[in-house]
Amino acid sequence: MSNTYRLAPFKALFININSYFDKGLVKIYGKPSEIVKENARNTVLKINCLLAGYISLYSIKHLFVFTSVWRPLLYNIIVGGKKNSAHCKGLALDLFPPFLNTFLLFLRSETGVFYLKHLGLYYYIGYNDEGITFFHFQTFPTKYHCKKTNQFYTKQYPRKY
Repeated sequence: MSNTYRLAPFKALFININSYFDKGLVKIYGKPSEIVKENARNTVLKINCLLAGYISLYSIKHLFVFTSVWRPLLYNIIVGGKKNSAHCKGLALDLFPPFLNTFLLFLRSETGVFYLKHLGLYYYIGYNDEGITFFHFQTFPTKYHCKKTNQFYTKQYPRKY
C-alpha cells in the first residue's frame, strides 16, 4: 500500500475526477473503459458529498490526501491489491484525512451515518506499510455489463427514509 501513497497522492478539499484521469497512472497504463470512468465519477461524486457534509459541520479547511481512485489491474497487483479489487472497477477510493479522530467521529455520528447510508457508501480503516491510517471507501456500481447479451443495465438502489 505504501507504493500507492508515494506514487499518486494529491491534496485537495474535493476531488476532480477529470484531473485525476489526466495524471500518471493513465499515462503509464492506458485509459480505463467508459463504464469504469462512469463508476469512478459516481464514486467521486458520493465522496465529495460526504466531504461537503464533513467540512460544513466541522468548518475544517485542511486538504485531504486522495490516492487510488482507479487502479489498472497490473498496477493493482504490483501494489498488493486483490485481482477483483473495486479500485479496478472505479468503485473505491482511498483517503487520508487531515484530522483522523475528527473524521472518524463524523463518520460514526448520526449525520455521518446518514450520509453513508443515503449515498450508498461503506468504509473500512486501513494502515499502509509506514503505519499511516487511511480510509477505504467503496460504493456499488450504477451500471452492470452482461457478457451474455453484451448490454448494459442500470441498477437503482431502493432508499428507505
